[in-house]
Amino acid sequence: MKKTFSLIAAVLLCASALHGAVSEDRDLGNFSAVVVSGPVEITYSQDEVCGIFVESAVDERMKNLITEVDKTGCLTIRPKPINKRLVEDIRGIKITLSSPYLFKIHCSGESSFTSLTDIENGSRPLDIKVADEVTMKLHAITASDLKIVSDGYARCTIDGDINAASLSVESAAEDGVILQGVSVEYYVNFSVNTVSKIQLAKDLECDSLNVTVLGTSGVPSRVDFNNITTRSCNIFADENVKVNADIVEVNNIGIEANRCEINIQQIPEAEFFYVIADKGAKVKVGNVTSEQANFNLRRSSRLETSGIIGIIKTKLDRTSKLDYTDLTPKEEELEKIDEKEAEAALNAATGESTAAKQTAKQGDDSKKQSVAQGDDAKKQTVDKKKDTKKKPAKKKKRPRRPRGFR
Repeated sequence: MKKTFSLIAAVLLCASALHGAVSEDRDLGNFSAVVVSGPVEITYSQDEVCGIFVESAVDERMKNLITEVDKTGCLTIRPKPINKRLVEDIRGIKITLSSPYLFKIHCSGESSFTSLTDIENGSRPLDIKVADEVTMKLHAITASDLKIVSDGYARCTIDGDINAASLSVESAAEDGVILQGVSVEYYVNFSVNTVSKIQLAKDLECDSLNVTVLGTSGVPSRVDFNNITTRSCNIFADENVKVNADIVEVNNIGIEANRCEINIQQIPEAEFFYVIADKGAKVKVGNVTSEQANFNLRRSSRLETSGIIGIIKTKLDRTSKLDYTDLTPKEEELEKIDEKEAEAALNAATGESTAAKQTAKQGDDSKKQSVAQGDDAKKQTVDKKKDTKKKPAKKKKRPRRPRGFR
């Protein structure tokens, strides 16, 4: 491990000499965090020794690059400023780094960060942040708490598996965050904003999974998960969002959807499952086996499922719809009820109870009849009062006297 960085530096030094490039080995002491800004290429290897090797095809640009380590052990890589707005040119500079571990990796500008080895922090946390037009490629990561934030036009790809006590991913970048397998002891929080996305290629195992996806008009925000195994899962999606998930094992799952589309292949053996859909949301679920399922659909929302087994409670308005291929109560409940009660339960679950409609209709008819009778009685009373009302007597005209009569 100690000779790894020396060998890499020697190889790069020979290559730069053959191509006429300039290079130097900068000894700045130990560091455990990296902050990069500017169009540079970073290559990282985890090693027992801290090292910084810089290479450039242009000699003048080497002088424009600032590398410094502060008292907290943070290595800052940035261009030399000209004034408050302009900086010197550092394009094309390649930097090779090595350290025993890293607490923080922050990259911005047009930089790139590539890890040649796995990052094993053990019980230490790791904070990753990429912004602007950064491209980051990492291998497997082991840490206590892992946080990934992606913004702007950045792209963060982790080719290896993630092993951590907790994981938090916030993506507002167009290219988003791409993960492989995730194994987390406690909670996983995924947050997606605007036109971003999070993709999970392999398995996801955790105790609690919280997914928040907020979209906007135009390109939809996306979240794609495969083989989820968790105790509790909560999904909130709003405004032009697409969520695709395959759940292997879950105890409790809740979905809240507004103006979006959610597709879940199946929900096996869940204790509680609820869906709140509003403002034209479309939720499509495969086979559902749950002890209790609650559905609340409003304002042109739609829930499609190929089959539900369990105790079902629904609340639908006139514009929403529940589509199902098979709706069956649980076996132990089925033994206690007869055919009429089973039919009533199904009608109540779909919101199409015939008895309720007839009762409501009879109530409306009786109400209309009583109102009509009241109007007739009131009219007769008014007519009678009109007839009994006395008319004033007409005044008699006095006869006109002839002329000359006194």
